[in-house]
Amino acid sequence: MTSDKCTVCQDALESSPVTTDCNHSFHKECFVDYLENARRINEYRWHDTDDELRSQLDMNVNCPVCRKPIDEEKYAELEKEVNEKLKST
Repeated sequence: MTSDKCTVCQDALESSPVTTDCNHSFHKECFVDYLENARRINEYRWHDTDDELRSQLDMNVNCPVCRKPIDEEKYAELEKEVNEKLKST
């Protein structure tokens, strides 16, 4: 299912894309941006949900294509690398 386009921005994938365990491919920057936005949305949902209902929330970050949970720890180094690169530009 690996594609020649980034699943997020739909632009052509050049060198070294990120491919998730569910076999969807992204530009590194697009993937990191997606992870950060998904976490932010989860945080908003957490704060907007009544205390007694919070245990029912799915706080996973899921693949934007197939919705399978993404192992965020697996991509921690990539996230750090991309953020450092962005800071230096």
